[in-house]
Amino acid sequence: MPLHRKHQDIDHDVSLLDRVLPTLAGGMLVVVLVAAISLVMYTRALDAPRTSLERDIVKYRAAIEQAPSTLSNHLLLASSYATAGRKEDALETVRRARALSDAAMVDLTEAEVLRLLGSSAEALPLYDLAVQKAQEEHDRTLIDLRGRTVTLEPPNALLARALQGRAKALLELGEIQRSIEDLEQASQILPTDADILAALGTHRIRSRDVTGAVEAFMGALRFVPDHREALEGLEKAGVTAP
Repeated sequence: MPLHRKHQDIDHDVSLLDRVLPTLAGGMLVVVLVAAISLVMYTRALDAPRTSLERDIVKYRAAIEQAPSTLSNHLLLASSYATAGRKEDALETVRRARALSDAAMVDLTEAEVLRLLGSSAEALPLYDLAVQKAQEEHDRTLIDLRGRTVTLEPPNALLARALQGRAKALLELGEIQRSIEDLEQASQILPTDADILAALGTHRIRSRDVTGAVEAFMGALRFVPDHREALEGLEKAGVTAP
């Protein structure tokens, strides 16, 4: 082979390598970057909240950081902590909420926290206070509305929730009749609330009032046809759901 031809072949190979090597290097860089990004994302995923409850806790904590004076965020965080069984965090969050307000909702939230954590006896006085304050706050609202044109007075939903919560605590403390009275009053305030009606049925079953229990369960199913507690209650009572 002539010498000049060999030089041409060598030059051609070098030129080809000059073109291929950057491409290979770029491809390797992409592979390395993808691997690094995947590793970072995997590591972050290990620390990420895995359940909806954990995500709620992260969400409410972030909301408090952005708006520390918003009472509802503190109360929602306290409830989430209690549901997660984090007693000290829940009670500390309620304490911070009390620094913002002394409203009935704060008493109710603390009562719910204590009951969820197994301290129904300690929760009961707070439920009593929430019931009292909820009525007082509602009365003040009605006074404020007197000068306005309103077709219907708003129901005292907060009082109904306080009665509903207190009924659960009373049942856990063995005071079945008082718990039924609270739920009956709550149902009068919110007559279309299926949860209250179903709870009333469950409490009546405990007091051996099967007829009254079935009536309450049927009432719950009128508003929520697939209400689980009501359906299970009817089954226990030996009655076929409609």
